[in-house]
Amino acid sequence: MLIALLLGLNISWTAITAALALVVLDFRDARPSFEKVSYSLLVFFCGMFITVEGFNKTGIPSTLWDFMEPYSKINRVSGIAILTVVILVMSNLASNVPTDYLFGIS
Repeated sequence: MLIALLLGLNISWTAITAALALVVLDFRDARPSFEKVSYSLLVFFCGMFITVEGFNKTGIPSTLWDFMEPYSKINRVSGIAILTVVILVMSNLASNVPTDYLFGIS
């Protein structure tokens, strides 16, 4: 997987292919592993990423970031403080994963 990522291949397909290779190369029944998967949590995260992507397509996050960007440069103490407060507020309002996802997309 590391080699594929270093080659610049798609991270989603690389992860799925690596997981499939590990299951196939293990030569054991995968059923016990699949029984440990929390499918409700998987559905929750899928729904959350779909919701965050939809919210991002509204343009609100990029508009807010365009407004905040000049004030949140990390080469100044005031910029680090402002960025810290923005991340703290967003993480408490929307949780850490959607906040990280929004910051990664913007």
